[in-house]
This record gives sequence, structure tokens and C-alpha cells, in this order.
Amino acid sequence: MNNRMEGVIAYYYSMRLKHAKIVIPGDPVQWARTRTSASGARFTPIEQRKYKERVQKIARPIFRSAWSGPVGINVVAAFRIPTSWPKWRRAAAEQRLIRPETYPDQDNILKMIMDSLNGIAYHDDRQCVMGKIDKIYGKEPKVEAELIFYPTLTYDLFRRFKKEVSGSPDNRPLIEIVKSVLEASDEV
Repeated sequence: MNNRMEGVIAYYYSMRLKHAKIVIPGDPVQWARTRTSASGARFTPIEQRKYKERVQKIARPIFRSAWSGPVGINVVAAFRIPTSWPKWRRAAAEQRLIRPETYPDQDNILKMIMDSLNGIAYHDDRQCVMGKIDKIYGKEPKVEAELIFYPTLTYDLFRRFKKEVSGSPDNRPLIEIVKSVLEASDEV
């Protein structure tokens, strides 16, 4: 693939990239495996179930339908700064010079958010191709999740781009190539 074709595809992705952000107030809750009671019944811990319902309640109005393509997720989990800390340590925590090394684990926080958004923001969390999490201290505990919805490039669209690039002069702007192909395929 030549540089011009790479540029066209990169521009297509930048045009189609979508973002969404949700904020869940309160302490972060970790994903946990289902547990088994003494009678042998399996259950999900109450705290986890309530947190999942809260995330879904916040997310439903934001997402009209579940995305079917690849998704990336950036999560920032803010923990309350302990009031027992001296002023210098609280100030350092606010400036992110001190990070929480406490329960819950960062991977379990990410898993909780991803599972909660199943069927709402995307069809299944296996669509998540990128995940990043930061644990920080903040004045108020909360979880902020930014979702990045990546466009999918079909083979047919790739062929149309390739044909348009090979048949156009080298000085034609990439934006014109992408727009002309998208207009012809009713994807604008």
C-alpha cells in the first residue's frame, strides 16, 4: 500500500471516529466472580449488582444503540483522598504525585465498567480492542469512562478508495478523495 492510500484510509478513520464519555459518581467497584452460597446457589455480590445497574442507568440515555465495530475505552478511577492525611500529602495526591495502590485492582475496575456497558454501548465487551485505566486521588470519588468507537473499513470501501487514488492526480487533496467515495457509497 502506498503512502497516499495510507493517508486516505487514515483520513477516513479520523472522519468516522466517535467518542462518548460517562461519569459514574461514587467509589469505584470491582468486578468479582459469582459466589456460591452454603446451599450451593450461585449469586452475584449485591454491591457489584447495584453498581452495574447504576452504570447502566447513566449510560442508557447516552447511547441510542449498541455499536457493532471495535471499541476502545479509557477509564479514570478517582478515589477519595483520606481526610486523616496531613495537608502536604493531600496536596500531593491532588496533583497526582501520589497514586492509590489500594483495593480494588485496576483490571477489575475496568472489567466492571466493560461488563456494565455490554448491550448498551456495544454488543459485547470482546469488541474492546484497547483499554486503559488510571487510578488517581480526587476530591470526589468517581469513575470517568471515555469510549472510542472505531469505524470499520469494509473490503468494498477499501477497493473504492484504491480505485479513486490510482485514478486521481497526485495533487488532489485526500479529503476530496474520501468524500467522493463516501458520497458514491451513501456513507456521508
